[in-house]
Amino acid sequence: MLALFSSLGCGGAPADVGAVTGLVTLDNAPLASALVEFHSLDSADVGIARTGDDGRFTMMYVRDVQGAKVGKYRVRITTYVPGNNEVDPPLPPKPERLPSKYTGQDSELEAEVKPGENDFTFPLDSNGEVVQPVEET
Repeated sequence: MLALFSSLGCGGAPADVGAVTGLVTLDNAPLASALVEFHSLDSADVGIARTGDDGRFTMMYVRDVQGAKVGKYRVRITTYVPGNNEVDPPLPPKPERLPSKYTGQDSELEAEVKPGENDFTFPLDSNGEVVQPVEET
């Protein structure tokens, strides 16, 4: 029984999970309400976050644990929101504002999550120029 409690630790993040925060900008302005997805290049792991009004995001690994597993990721960022006809009044879809280079499964954006703190900046360009994220340590 003692071994079980020892393996659980004190409730922090697992050792193979790094804290992930970041900033998404579009044409040098914060991009609000964007969905940020980290898709692992080595496994089925996916991390998801939504940017706030200031363009910042905090990724969640599982409930109450921030971050993503350590490793390399393809990053998708999208502003598209499907409509919802099941509410009254119905909500129309919000169109995609970003070039497909950022939004598709073949997005050219990548990030590497390392143990500890990871803070990424994704400076997006509405003309579709891909600029790799800048990791601030």
